[in-house]
Amino acid sequence: MRTTFTAAEKAPTRVRAHIIAVTSDGPVPREAGMSREALASLGFEAGASQTLVLPPTTTSGPVRVLVGVGPAAKVDAALLRNAAAASARAAQRHDSVSTTLALAGRGDVRTSAKAVVEGMALALHRWADLKNDTGSAPRLTDVTLVAGEKLTQVRAGAAAGSVTARA
Repeated sequence: MRTTFTAAEKAPTRVRAHIIAVTSDGPVPREAGMSREALASLGFEAGASQTLVLPPTTTSGPVRVLVGVGPAAKVDAALLRNAAAASARAAQRHDSVSTTLALAGRGDVRTSAKAVVEGMALALHRWADLKNDTGSAPRLTDVTLVAGEKLTQVRAGAAAGSVTARA
């Protein structure tokens, strides 16, 4: 597996993209930088695994990758695994990303973090890693799961997800 997954309290300052989970109901996260109406005008309804790539808000800031997770009450590990895979495909041309996707689920944060790592790792896997042809390999090699106060649980889930994805 070419991608390394780490957990941190807050996003590193030098990531190329930031993946933001958006529910189809409730408030839009502030870091998305747009209202629900503005997102809808771009065709983004925050349906499960729907993605939208937005430019940085500053010249040196990261690209914003919005990923829909559907209604907040239905966000579980399976949905997060699929949303993580969709967001990894949308961000694969950037070498480093951060995400709060593991905190978007309801229930156990460790299970959510495990699902996010599994989804992203499997979406980024290419058989090209086993060949001399690296042209089709994604550039994304560094993923930081932003955990806030739940660093211990996210770190444990990320480690478990890495083991499962490698298997």
